[in-house]
Amino acid sequence: MRAKPLLLLAPSLSAAPGGIQTLTRDLVEALRELFPDRPTVVVTKLDKDAQLASCQYGSATRLRGVGDLPAFARSCALFLMILRCCAFSRPELLLVVHRNHAPIALIMKWLFGVPYVCMLHGVEAWK
Repeated sequence: MRAKPLLLLAPSLSAAPGGIQTLTRDLVEALRELFPDRPTVVVTKLDKDAQLASCQYGSATRLRGVGDLPAFARSCALFLMILRCCAFSRPELLLVVHRNHAPIALIMKWLFGVPYVCMLHGVEAWK
């Protein structure tokens, strides 16, 4: 039986050198160390496919971004990509790196029963 994937939803992995990107890269690397053979899908809103192609996390990790699309279409495309992944793969866990994406995780919980964890960090967490 094939292991259920882990699904990680983040604003960006490589589009900018900020704190969220660093946290996301560290999280993906930690998941690879803990679960080297576990299928993991990382979906980002701002990264372009060409940017993600330069990231190397092993064959068990798939990187997907919707940054190639116009800004007005990214949120919808991100939602549809997560919806498709949850409907067909039934991930074991949805990890949400930014609180703005928490509503997507809640909808996936309602529709498919996918458990999720939403991370809070930075100044937004203190307000």
